[in-house]
Amino acid sequence: MPILHRSNSRPTTDGIMARWLFRLTILIGAAVLLLVALGFREARETVHVASYAVHAPGMRCAPRPFRVVVMGDLHLSSLTTRPAQIKRAVDKANALRPDLVVMVGDYFSQWWPNDDAGHLEGLAPLAGLRPRIGTFAILGNNDVTDGAEGISATLSRLGVKVLVNDAFVTPEVAVMGVAELTSNTANPVLVEERYATKLAIARIAPPPLTIWLAHNPVMIERVRSTGDMLFTGHTHGGQFLPGILVPLIDVAVRIGRALGFATGWPAERYVRGFYRAGDRRMIVTSGIGESVLPLRLGVPPEIMLVRFTGCDDAGSIR
Repeated sequence: MPILHRSNSRPTTDGIMARWLFRLTILIGAAVLLLVALGFREARETVHVASYAVHAPGMRCAPRPFRVVVMGDLHLSSLTTRPAQIKRAVDKANALRPDLVVMVGDYFSQWWPNDDAGHLEGLAPLAGLRPRIGTFAILGNNDVTDGAEGISATLSRLGVKVLVNDAFVTPEVAVMGVAELTSNTANPVLVEERYATKLAIARIAPPPLTIWLAHNPVMIERVRSTGDMLFTGHTHGGQFLPGILVPLIDVAVRIGRALGFATGWPAERYVRGFYRAGDRRMIVTSGIGESVLPLRLGVPPEIMLVRFTGCDDAGSIR
């Protein structure tokens, strides 16, 4: 009669490790999928309004401040930022009763047709903007790549004044627009010269409020003055978990520079919100759309309402 022996074998160390690695992989995969789903959802959210109050010493203390709506980085996309979302942003901007609307570049993503018909279809809602004085725009790095001339023509067709190293002057306000850095034509000195020429031609005194527009925030380091405020975009506020990714990108940029690569991204210094460099002042908008990946997390789409006043308000940026 055969003798039966009970097996006393136990799982090997390798087997235990394999099971733990499998479980860890499943957990990481689930976390990544959850973050992607949340990021895609946030990218499609209704645009938020970020508000700022700015003291402009040249202005008188009026009951109603001068109201500027800033829109940036639309990055139209068939996946997230569609014309319908731009239309909702336009409606929200109009409800803020702006004196001026300014746009700081990058109007399309790789997820949108790059031709005249696509440009017009995507930007058509901008024709509905109703500021008291006008709508002004500059171009971004993606616009230079996608075709600056065509995008400028479409914006102009929709009633948006495009400033490329140029200035617009009224007795109330001056808007100064610098060309995109990657075009290798950015020239703040030329902007100042054209501003002075237009003042002379119109025979008006310098207005009490001066606003500068540039796409890349590093422009704050390249202009002699930002007037009352420089508005920029480009960084998307970090776009996806900026508290984690921006420091990692900063490390990667530093390593690249140490290895001799000409690399950089302004979010290593300027992410979102207000910055000061000496007497120069800048606000960076996180914008509406996305680039590379159609995801946002921790940085909802936004437009900005900036109220300029000559009043001595304690809460105003100075």
